Parts: sequence; structure tokens; C-alpha cells
Amino acid sequence: MKTIALVQENRIQLNLLAEGSMMTTPAIAIKTEIHELIDLQIQVFGQPTPLTPFELADCRRRAERIKSLGRELDQLGIAAIKPDEWRRVS
Repeated sequence: MKTIALVQENRIQLNLLAEGSMMTTPAIAIKTEIHELIDLQIQVFGQPTPLTPFELADCRRRAERIKSLGRELDQLGIAAIKPDEWRRVS
């Protein structure tokens, strides 16, 4: 999984590129949720005021969810590769 950050019109946008296979429906749903969580993180961190303890705790929970979804997305990508496509290193 490769992540590329693009800056367009003062807005950060992430492109998650799948390698090896086409995106499946569960992968698309996960990717969408990741994008939404990241957008929310950017909005919260862009506030001119310091974060409250509640906002900071929410940010931590979102960061953990993003990591969890990323691992899930990686597993879907690995499962999509057929065993005969694995290259063996001798």
C-alpha cells in the first residue's frame, strides 16, 4: 500500500493506491472511512484555538481507528493475491 499526499488549493488530499489487484467493495468502504477520518483530523488540527482534552482524546481515537483500518486494508490486499502469484526467494 502506498500513500501519496497531494496539496491542492491549500487542502491536503491523500491518495491510497492499491497494488496488485483492483479495489474490492470492502476495501472501498475502508478507504472512504479513512479519508473521512483524516479530513476530520485536519479540520480539528486547523482550528485556531488549542484543543480541549475531549478533542485531543477524540483525535487519539481517530488516529487508532485510522491505523486499524489501514491494517485491515493491507490484509484485504494480501488476501487478494493468489498463492501462485507469490514469488519465492531462494
